[in-house]
Amino acid sequence: EKHVKDNEKRVGTKEKVISVALLASAALIAVCLIFSKGGAVGGGIKQLLCGLFSFGAYAIPVVLCLHAACIGDDLKNKKIGKRAVFSAVIVLAVSCIEYAIVFWGKDLAFTPALLFTEMRGGGFMGGVLGFVIGKLFGSAGTIVVSLGVAAIFGVFFYAERAGAIGKAAITV
Repeated sequence: EKHVKDNEKRVGTKEKVISVALLASAALIAVCLIFSKGGAVGGGIKQLLCGLFSFGAYAIPVVLCLHAACIGDDLKNKKIGKRAVFSAVIVLAVSCIEYAIVFWGKDLAFTPALLFTEMRGGGFMGGVLGFVIGKLFGSAGTIVVSLGVAAIFGVFFYAERAGAIGKAAITV
């Protein structure tokens, strides 16, 4: 019985450490994205994330906060990978939607390197995925497909996790 309590205490401490690290990472990324006075490291983080995802980069702190809120449930059920996939889908969906909006009514252009350097139009990843989806379904279809995929992942994600988010909110 003592061994079980020690193990539960160790897992609880691990959850708290990971949760705080995720929240600190979210805060750091948010500061780097929002403020231009982040120095070399902050500027590099902003350049990399906005270059890859453009506006989708701003979803990263949000999904990190969701991870922090649900880490206990994720560790217990060994489902951290599912949350990571959901988070990636959300970031990519936002990037693809931005690409579709930027190229609405225009010829779609496959210029991911340019979108990376200019940090716009969905960035590199949004440029690649948005171009492919846009060629298949057009700009409106890209928005619908991106929202649909994000919604499907969200339904599966939150169907299992609604209790964990509520417990985390009460705990914090």
